[in-house]
Amino acid sequence: MVSLGVIAGGILAYLNLGTRTDRRIQTQAVLAQDMSVALNRILDGSGGGYKGLRAAASVHAATAGGVTRYRLEYGGMWEEEYWVEDSTLKRALNGGTEERMVRATALTIQKTPSDSDPESMYEVTLEALGTGGEPLSLTAQVRLRNYVAP
Repeated sequence: MVSLGVIAGGILAYLNLGTRTDRRIQTQAVLAQDMSVALNRILDGSGGGYKGLRAAASVHAATAGGVTRYRLEYGGMWEEEYWVEDSTLKRALNGGTEERMVRATALTIQKTPSDSDPESMYEVTLEALGTGGEPLSLTAQVRLRNYVAP
């Protein structure tokens, strides 16, 4: 009888571990998917006035209080900003109300010259920590279609 109790306890512990592992994997997958959607929105906009990096004429980074904000300009009075603050990727349109996008630890948008396009190629990297503290990172390169040299 004691043996059955030990075996049953072992089976329950194994099933519990499997359930926690499955839940953790699902959480990681959801975070990776959310990060992918957020990265796509940075690159190509998402309606509601957001045009995305690909349509920008220029990119400017400014750091204040330990937070780097990336301002995408389109000419005239139109701009959008992206930054990570309080472990969240945020954005704002034309200096308006900030919008929370996804859990994140870092965002970088930097020029990455290539032989074929030395001026208008940019790389965007979005980083976050998974549920177990493991780093997740997504990177994409894009050419600014409307690039204007400074």
